[in-house]
Amino acid sequence: MIKATRTHLIIFLLIFASACSIQSWKEPSPEVKVTLVKVSAAFLTGVLQNDRGVISGFASLNDIYKHNRITEQTFFTRVKALQNTFSDASHPLVGLKVVEIKQFDSDARIILQKADGSSTDKIELGLFWANSGWLVTDESLTKDGGLIQKLTGV
Repeated sequence: MIKATRTHLIIFLLIFASACSIQSWKEPSPEVKVTLVKVSAAFLTGVLQNDRGVISGFASLNDIYKHNRITEQTFFTRVKALQNTFSDASHPLVGLKVVEIKQFDSDARIILQKADGSSTDKIELGLFWANSGWLVTDESLTKDGGLIQKLTGV
């Protein structure tokens, strides 16, 4: 009896392990893609305009500070530096195209890049489904060594 139970346990663990390994990032539905692009665009518009209200409305700033290991002051200093450095079509947040969108349960990633090919730098945003909408919780712009620091030195 013990041998049979042990065999069943081993089979169960193998099935469970293979089921867990099957779960991975996938392409979201068209509706989710549209929503992710809209939230990302709204967040990046807030960054472009250095608008704290817009940024806060589409992001969990505490998560961004934590992921990027920066303070609130550093975040907004870098956003302001980006706003003051560029003002036209050469701005790194103007004329972006979606390179990739992927989703895993309540997490999503979107990667953007200049559509005209003038820059190969990629902007990556991490989003989280917060029960009633998607929030940006991670981004590659303001971290140490990120795009803003690379372009402005701040």
